[in-house]
Amino acid sequence: MTKPNEDETRDVLEKAPTDRQDQGDIAADDAGATAIGHRLQEALEDDDEVHCTD
Repeated sequence: MTKPNEDETRDVLEKAPTDRQDQGDIAADDAGATAIGHRLQEALEDDDEVHCTD
């Protein structure tokens, strides 16, 4: 991957959403997904036998 030039950087920044509520929602979703991932990893580490059900 190459480093973006100034024009490419400016274009991305101009198109980026600026709604702070939207950014907060995205951050909350990311944090929630991270927390779920950590809980799953801990459960897998605590359980010697993992059973999958369909």
